[in-house]
Amino acid sequence: MSQPSLTRTFFQGLFGFEGRMRRSDFWVITIALTMAAALASIALSAAIRQVDPKAVIWPVFLVIQVLVAWPYYAISLKRGHDRGHSGWYTMWVNVGSHLVPLALIFVPLALGWTPRWQGAFWVFIVISLFVFVDYGILEGTPGPNKYGPSPRGPVEV
Repeated sequence: MSQPSLTRTFFQGLFGFEGRMRRSDFWVITIALTMAAALASIALSAAIRQVDPKAVIWPVFLVIQVLVAWPYYAISLKRGHDRGHSGWYTMWVNVGSHLVPLALIFVPLALGWTPRWQGAFWVFIVISLFVFVDYGILEGTPGPNKYGPSPRGPVEV
């Protein structure tokens, strides 16, 4: 059985929610998405500032984040499948790493309270470290699991 090429894995990984993804492919695609989003944000912000120096540019960042959300969650789901995690687990981990810290900041602001910045920061750090280790460092399930065959190919005994 031949290994799928990185290009094929890249495009399948960006938009589909089935199968598994190796750590190396996960990292390459995550870094590529992050760099593309950062470069697009910088370029669009500079272009908008050329037209109107006082323009509000946060909507540009929001649009770019929405555009990269689908591929980001698709690769996270595939990486979670490689680790043996369900799609729901992956969704809650990703939502938790993004929304819990924001809730700790914006809910108190909305209620007129002083936000707990330090609490939000430490919650974000703990969840992010957990996700980093679980998805980015630990190996996937050896051999096939309920989400498909190993992306490393057949396991040799």
